[in-house]
Amino acid sequence: MKICIVNHKIKKGDGQGRVNYEIVKASANQGHQITLIASEVASEIRDYPGLEFIYIPVKFLPTELLRNFFLPK
Repeated sequence: MKICIVNHKIKKGDGQGRVNYEIVKASANQGHQITLIASEVASEIRDYPGLEFIYIPVKFLPTELLRNFFLPK
């Protein structure tokens, strides 16, 4: 199965980011192909087989609130 997850962060300790982190781990262990579109992904899952990480730059935004809501058009 091919899975795409779009979220500002995919890492432990970030609410929805943690949920997506666990989904990525479980799906990768089952051999699914995963594309992550995010500004930050936990380093321990970046090298999973079948995983592609598409980086969204947000550091230019002045506040964390804006960074969490920003997705390029």
